[in-house]
Amino acid sequence: MHDIADERDIIQRRVPRYSNHAEPGEHSLIIAHSQFEGITGTVISNQVPQRKYLPTLADLIDRLTIAQQKQIFIPEKRDEYTQELDDLMHDIDLIISQGQHAITAKEIHAICVIMLANRYIWENESIIRDGTSREDADTQLKRLKATHSINGVRNTAKNVLSESTGGRKDYKIDCFAADLVDEFGNWNIF
Repeated sequence: MHDIADERDIIQRRVPRYSNHAEPGEHSLIIAHSQFEGITGTVISNQVPQRKYLPTLADLIDRLTIAQQKQIFIPEKRDEYTQELDDLMHDIDLIISQGQHAITAKEIHAICVIMLANRYIWENESIIRDGTSREDADTQLKRLKATHSINGVRNTAKNVLSESTGGRKDYKIDCFAADLVDEFGNWNIF
């Protein structure tokens, strides 16, 4: 009498190399031979490895707002960003079509905040990065702190979206809009 391990001889091969994990674009070819309870057969399955960490809907929308700005403000790369926008919108449509609820006003508001925050961050960082700022060091430091705080607002807005779709949340949102000085606006939104 054979035990089950003898009865099930499972052979796993990789093409083109042998490994337990497939590289992107490779497939695992699994051939299983089984003789169990009087049934004999061979099963061949071509498995494509699945990713474990995919961007959430909130991440895709965030990236969509950034790619949209880049398409507008980096004209020499417009075609590349147009393709990225198309890809992002495709994936967003897939996620939304698989959802169990319609988008709400709260989620639309969060999307608006993400877009506005990304624009604000873009403008502030550009002033500092390109070296054209005529501001004194204290003002530049305030500007960078404001950008950091508004990034916290952006992440909070992404969390609002993730809450409704069951996506991952970012719990590092300790840069509060309430700490901003008045000259940068009142970003105490949520």
